[in-house]
Amino acid sequence: MPDSLASPAFWIYGSIAVAAFGLSKGGFVGLAVLALPVFALAMPPLVAAAILLPVLMAQDLVTIWAFRRNIDIRSFLVLLGGCVIGTAVGAATVSSLPDAGLKLMVGGISLVFALNWWVRRLRGDAEQPPRRPSTVAGVFWGSICGLTSFVAHVGAPPAQVYLMPQRLAPAVFAGTMAWLFFVVNIIKLWPYLQLGLITRETLVGSAVLLPVALASNMFGIWLVRRISVARFYPLIYGMLLLVGLKLTYDGIKALI
Repeated sequence: MPDSLASPAFWIYGSIAVAAFGLSKGGFVGLAVLALPVFALAMPPLVAAAILLPVLMAQDLVTIWAFRRNIDIRSFLVLLGGCVIGTAVGAATVSSLPDAGLKLMVGGISLVFALNWWVRRLRGDAEQPPRRPSTVAGVFWGSICGLTSFVAHVGAPPAQVYLMPQRLAPAVFAGTMAWLFFVVNIIKLWPYLQLGLITRETLVGSAVLLPVALASNMFGIWLVRRISVARFYPLIYGMLLLVGLKLTYDGIKALI
């Protein structure tokens, strides 16, 4: 195993990251936003993202099998069109950013998502009647989804902004998200390879973390049937806020 993957930081933060993705796929939707920001505490963000991508693709196979017949085709296609645009923007820009700039970007994304959740919680936003946002809105949020997914594997919140007002059936909502990110992660693979982000070392990192990811996926499916997921959201977004502040501070400090 490469020396950089034998450090305690890799195992601690890497295990937390893939466990967050696994639990998210198992039903704790929202926990995935914590994964890359935590892993980026141990290594450069793009290296962490490259290690996580094959793990995500393996988890996607399990998820789409479970929801293979549940999908809102129109929402899927509208968001996917935007995701292609966002992925192209991400691929064209991230390689020109220094590690400090990427930490600042990931930290900023984390803060936006965390603060948005806390503001909505404190305001006590009420549910609105079901409505389908416009195609333009879907492409816009899809492009943000593609960009944040490419940079930090946190594309779910922008996609949810478009999907949640529609009040889809739970299985259809989960299936649409599962199919969207299955395809988006496949699309991301080519630019990751072209940018030289996926290497023998990152693939070794993916392989050693995969058992933790799949085990946490199954654990999430088991656990979500026994406890209230809502209880964990304040903890999840509280941690995301702290991690986002840390990455933002590190990025600003390095740039100054």
